[in-house]
Amino acid sequence: FGKRTEVKGDHPPTSGSNTLDKRIQQPNIAVDSSKTSTGNNKSEQDTKSTKNDAIIAPNNKYSVDHRTNKPVEKEPTRGTKGPTINPVSAPSQITLYDVTNNQLSISWMDNANNEYGVSVERGTPEEDRGGINFNWQHVFNVEERINSNVKGSGWRTDGDDGLAAKTEYCYRLRAYHRSQFSPYSRPVCITTRE
Repeated sequence: FGKRTEVKGDHPPTSGSNTLDKRIQQPNIAVDSSKTSTGNNKSEQDTKSTKNDAIIAPNNKYSVDHRTNKPVEKEPTRGTKGPTINPVSAPSQITLYDVTNNQLSISWMDNANNEYGVSVERGTPEEDRGGINFNWQHVFNVEERINSNVKGSGWRTDGDDGLAAKTEYCYRLRAYHRSQFSPYSRPVCITTRE
């Protein structure tokens, strides 16, 4: 905006000036000459070095020693990578059978071999403005790590009781491993007897 004027004389350096760059490149190392005579045959350059000689670049395998300008391999740090956990597969082929007026049996194919268990949810479908609302509620977990005979994939069976007569119930399942969950299985519905 307007015309440019040139400033003559001494003025503070701007962010793009070379004066600032020269200040950064010159290390400020203070050495007490009374403490450097330790009797070791070290060179004068080694006695002036500090623990901050290597400038570490983040997310890089190497750091740079600013005295020699050569790369130095960094030691791995803790917490950079977590353990690899395979995704948990969802249960499939959910089947509801042996239906009475107040209970039923559930069987499913357990497709995961790395899960801690399967979470079973029950819903009662109702018509809603947006479609069907299942009102899902967690019913129980089938823990797979308690009994070593139940580990791995394969067919599983369990049951649900305390149901109301002549009521439609839907079930969906998902496997879990600590805080990781599989996708839900497809909902399967059935109506209890009178």
